[in-house]
Amino acid sequence: MRFVIPRRWLILLAVMLAFLPVVIDMTILHIAVPSLTLALGASANEVLWIIDIYPLLMAGLLVPMGTLADRIGNRRVLLIGLIVFGFASLLAAFASTPAMLIGARVLLALGGSMIMPCLLGIIRRTFEDAGERAMALGLWGMVGAAGAALGPLIGGALLEYFWWGSAFLINVPIMLVVAPLVYLLLPGTEKTTQGSWRLGQALVLVSGILLLVYGIKSGVSAKQSLAITLVILLLGLGLLALFVRQQLRSKMPMLDLSLFSCPAILAGLIMALVVT
Repeated sequence: MRFVIPRRWLILLAVMLAFLPVVIDMTILHIAVPSLTLALGASANEVLWIIDIYPLLMAGLLVPMGTLADRIGNRRVLLIGLIVFGFASLLAAFASTPAMLIGARVLLALGGSMIMPCLLGIIRRTFEDAGERAMALGLWGMVGAAGAALGPLIGGALLEYFWWGSAFLINVPIMLVVAPLVYLLLPGTEKTTQGSWRLGQALVLVSGILLLVYGIKSGVSAKQSLAITLVILLLGLGLLALFVRQQLRSKMPMLDLSLFSCPAILAGLIMALVVT
C-alpha cells in the first residue's frame, strides 16, 4: 500500500525549514566573533553592531512585515523574504569589511522579518483542525528553540574546518530548497486584508526602537556624553509614543494595542524582557 504524505504536512516541513536558519542566525555568530574580528579588523563597537543589528532590526520590522503579508499575501512576502535572506547570507559570508558585514546583517534582518510572520499565517490557514494546528505550532516552536540552541554548536563545528563566513553560507542551500517548495506547495491565490500599507508608521516604529536601543548602548559604553545620550533616548521614546498614538487613532491599526490587555500576552512579554 502506497503511503502519501498529506500536502499540509509538506507545507509544514517547508515552513520549519524556512524558520530554522532565521533563528540559527541569532546565535551562530557569537562563536565566530574572535575569527571575524581578526579577519576584518573590526573594532569593539563594530562587533557589537554586527551582532546586535540583526535581532534588533528584525524585532522592529516584524509588525510592519506581518501587516504587509496580510495586504499582499503570505506566499508572495515569504518568497521575497527567502530570496533576500539567501542573497544577504552570500553577501555576509564574503564580506571584506565590517561595514559590509553590518550591511549584510541589515539585509538578513529584512529577509528574516519577512519570513517569520508569514510562517504563522501559513500554519493558521493550512491547518483548519484545532488539534492539528496545535501540533503544527508545537513543532514549529520546537524547531525555533532547537535552532537557537544549535547555533553555537553548528558555528563551532564549522569554524573547526572552515572560515568564519561559513556560518552564513550554510543558509544558502536551505533557501535553495525551501523557495521552490514554497512556490510549488502554497496556493497562488489567498485571501488578503483590504487597505493600504502604511510605510510611514513602519518607519516610525523601527526608528524609535533603533534610537532607543542605540541610546542605551551608547550610555552603557560611555561613548557619548550624557546630554547626547539623553537626546537620543528622548527621540526614541518620542517616536514610539507617536507610533502608539497613530495606532490608537487608526481605524485599521498596524498593531492592535488591545492585545496588551490580555494577561497571558503581557506576562509573556515581561518574561521575554527579563530573559533578554
